[in-house]
Amino acid sequence: MKHLAIIQTEFLKSARKWEDWSLEDQKTYLKRHPKSKRRIHKFTTPGQQRVKEELASKFDSEHPARKKDLKKLTNLSSQFEKDKFEVREDFEDNVFTVTNKKGFETVFRLTNKGNFTAIVEGYSSDIPLGDVGKTYKDLKEIVRSINKSWMKENDPHGNEW
Repeated sequence: MKHLAIIQTEFLKSARKWEDWSLEDQKTYLKRHPKSKRRIHKFTTPGQQRVKEELASKFDSEHPARKKDLKKLTNLSSQFEKDKFEVREDFEDNVFTVTNKKGFETVFRLTNKGNFTAIVEGYSSDIPLGDVGKTYKDLKEIVRSINKSWMKENDPHGNEW
């Protein structure tokens, strides 16, 4: 009967959503299944969440006009995270950075007009793309299109990739 209990607990663990698994469970699963396509889900501790909320409320009270911009940045960065892109955020400067699956980073900055400008971080220098649009679809298309051949064509210094 002991083996049935073990089977049942294993089944219940795997029946949960991957995001609901604890960090330990995810690590254990990935050790037992090294070829799995799953990756460790980012966790936010209650302390980190509280600090984020305090900063957001302080920011809202100091900059009420920028609340709309902050919401737009937050929504776009969370959409990139849902699509499994690596995202770094710096909302004080209206900026977030997206790393595509090939390892190339694109920095998006929200302008006063509500559009985004983009800069691709190149090997030796940055490659400015100028205004790139307003929607997630526009930004995602840029992130996906950047690869080694694109970098060879657009690197201002003509470096070898």
